[in-house]
Amino acid sequence: TPTIQTSYGIFGQATYSLTDSLRVTGGIRYSHDEKKLTGGGTRQQQGAIYDPQTDIEFPSRAHRSWSRTTWRAGLDYDLDTRTLLYATVSTGYKAGSFNDGADGITPDEQIYYKPEMLTSYEVGFKTRTADNKLRLQGSAFYYDYKDLQLSFIGTFNGIPAGITTNAGKARIKGIELEGLVMPSLRNRLDFSIS
Repeated sequence: TPTIQTSYGIFGQATYSLTDSLRVTGGIRYSHDEKKLTGGGTRQQQGAIYDPQTDIEFPSRAHRSWSRTTWRAGLDYDLDTRTLLYATVSTGYKAGSFNDGADGITPDEQIYYKPEMLTSYEVGFKTRTADNKLRLQGSAFYYDYKDLQLSFIGTFNGIPAGITTNAGKARIKGIELEGLVMPSLRNRLDFSIS
């Protein structure tokens, strides 16, 4: 069953220097997504071989569109010429869609799933030594999801299938540290902790 998807977006971002060391950034994006399902399928009543006398053929039709405006705001601060501190808050969006099998019988809440929304909070730093032999960057983050999209293998219209649905809410938080050590031009060590 073919799926036709059309997506477009328009976005912009600007950074303004409040002082020589402090900058503020703002961005906005508008996204529009449209998905159509065309074709058909067969619901087999008995056995693995199609029997036109007992099995049911059905059209598989679904159509939905979604639009969202998301944004980003951030601060950057140069602690010195080699160290940057930053903080950001941003939102994200992942379009909804549908599970295959829109047969006119199955309820819409089993066919369609909603867009996923994310609000992300992050603070961090990036620094290096004067000779560039050591570079470090670290961050702490908190992701707040609404209608998180989850996929699993289940039974759909009596047939094993991949199914996607929405969870209510989800939160992810963590800390990451990455580094690079270059004791010489020919030797390099990368590391990360999360």
